[in-house]
Amino acid sequence: MLERDFLSQDQLNQLARELRPEIVKSAKRTFVKSGESGCSHSDAEDISQQVLLQMLTGARMLVSSWRPESGLSLVRFAGLVARRRTLDVLRRERVRRASDETRQEEIAADCDPQRELEQRELIAKVELALREQLSPLGLDMFARLYTRQQAVAEICQQTNLSQAAVYQWRTRLRKLLQGLIKDRVS
Repeated sequence: MLERDFLSQDQLNQLARELRPEIVKSAKRTFVKSGESGCSHSDAEDISQQVLLQMLTGARMLVSSWRPESGLSLVRFAGLVARRRTLDVLRRERVRRASDETRQEEIAADCDPQRELEQRELIAKVELALREQLSPLGLDMFARLYTRQQAVAEICQQTNLSQAAVYQWRTRLRKLLQGLIKDRVS
């Protein structure tokens, strides 16, 4: 019987030889059942090796968490743990792939010349409409708040306007911009 608190290197090697087939089989079976599309046999092999390495690295913990009274042999218990670890690996891999795909879509969208042209045209139309609807002070506030993105305190200091007045201009301009963009888009 294995000593739970301490395993010698020889015992670890023996344990690895005994558990390896069950761990690899369980990991591969779980991988196949997961229905991961586009994954090859080598992917299944890689994941099963990753799970095997994780489990054998933590063999002492695996042995100490096994309870014979549960009715599972140590080999079957290792298979159960391998299935759970495989599912964890697959879940992390799906999250990583999803974030990579999202990043690639964002990059592709940023590089779309048609979209860039449409955005520039929209900005030009909005600027023209602003010139028609705003006073010289309103245009100056737009430039300070939105184009240069100056802080309210800095604008107050430079224009001798109160904070309340600058906040009021910001609110007015935001509402005007939302209305203009809504009108231009639809």
